[in-house]
Amino acid sequence: MYRIKDFFYKTVYDIKGKKLGSVRDIYIDFYKGKVIGLLVGGYSLKLKNNYTPIDEILNIDDDILVKGCIKGEGLKLTEIIGMEVINRYGTIKGVVEDILIKEEDYSIKGIIVGAGIIDKLIYGREVILINQSVLGEDCILYLGDSNVVVKNIPHEVSNNEYYKKA
Repeated sequence: MYRIKDFFYKTVYDIKGKKLGSVRDIYIDFYKGKVIGLLVGGYSLKLKNNYTPIDEILNIDDDILVKGCIKGEGLKLTEIIGMEVINRYGTIKGVVEDILIKEEDYSIKGIIVGAGIIDKLIYGREVILINQSVLGEDCILYLGDSNVVVKNIPHEVSNNEYYKKA
């Protein structure tokens, strides 16, 4: 699974070896649950084509290799990061911190929600499914079951043993 850090600020090259810039943002289609492209920030002011569709990405490693850039717009991931997530009863679950992206087809599998620094250390972060979420203008409404919770809890590995911090 990919996360935001696997894309942001990686250098983007085209198939001719020309450096196009670095990834500044990710374009997503929230309702289809897919990543649709990358925003490439250029090193020169002349770069007007700053969008790379996801189907034109050839390789993602230390750098990203693409077929080329075109003009494009869409919903940027940075517009969603920091949005509040509210359940169907009006209770705030936390804010969006990250997303989980499947490597094979770039579909978004989950949204990582954190409730704050102290809660993160004690209870961990919650992972909610994107197909049980509705994107609004100011917040994300989570319609999933409150009894089923997937968490990402801090842990440490010592001598090949797993220890929970909480």
